[in-house]
Amino acid sequence: GLALAKSTYCHVVATDLPDVAELIHKNLVRNFYSCDQNFSSEEKKTDNVMSRGTAEVQVLRWGAEDDYIGLEADILIGADVVTSIYDEDALLKTITALSSVYTKVYLAYRSRITEQRKSFETKLKHFYRNVCCTKPSSRNRHPDIFIFEADTKK
Repeated sequence: GLALAKSTYCHVVATDLPDVAELIHKNLVRNFYSCDQNFSSEEKKTDNVMSRGTAEVQVLRWGAEDDYIGLEADILIGADVVTSIYDEDALLKTITALSSVYTKVYLAYRSRITEQRKSFETKLKHFYRNVCCTKPSSRNRHPDIFIFEADTKK
């Protein structure tokens, strides 16, 4: 998310659990001139590198509607999503609540149990018309990493 905000004209909301949000905030402050104040694009500079977009940090607990009520995203990117430890139904509830019919969803997912990956993909297809699960094409890829892509919310 930080790379997107640095390189494109977009607004990024970086999210995680409460105990991690402060660390993300420190990272944003370190990489942006200030993420707490409104500066024009020309004023957002870190080490003489223009930051084109803006960024903020927000707590997001899967399934906790108070964390995301009224929010809607154009693109949802989930990196290192660990549904085998957490509640995949709460994750799906959160993703669909944040989505419109136009939202694109990208989830990088490490498959620890094949049946869980297949179950998650089946559930994702219940909420989105277009769903695919691919392995990234990279020489550095882990054999258990998959990327779920979904769009056109039903």
